[in-house]
Formats: sequence, C-alpha cells, structure tokens
Amino acid sequence: AAHEAAGDDAAIATVSAQLGRFLFFEARPEEAMPHVERALELSERLRLPDVIVEALNNKALLLQSRNK
Repeated sequence: AAHEAAGDDAAIATVSAQLGRFLFFEARPEEAMPHVERALELSERLRLPDVIVEALNNKALLLQSRNK
C-alpha cells in the first residue's frame, strides 16, 4: 500500500513478483497468478530485467502446476 501511495511502480512490480512466488509455495496458485501478471506488466513497461525474469519463472511454475 505504501508503494502504491507513492506511485513507485518499480517497487510494486518487485513486491508483486515476490508475493506471487510466496503464494505459489504456499499452494495458493489461484491467488498467485494475478500478482505475477501484474509484476510482468509493470516490469516489462519499466524494463526491469531482474523482475521480468523472476515473474516469468513464477508464471512457468504456476502454469506447470496446473498441468499436473
């Protein structure tokens, strides 16, 4: 909420990617995917390669878990 109030999109992207990963490892993939998608959208727009990679890895894990 603090990052949103400050309009810090880079921090929001980073936190969203991390939150998506945490939710995945807590077996809550339905809750994780919106955070991962948000991280991807923001990080691609802002050209944050580290966050893009993290979010893509998270998305791959989420999609792979759906197919099992």
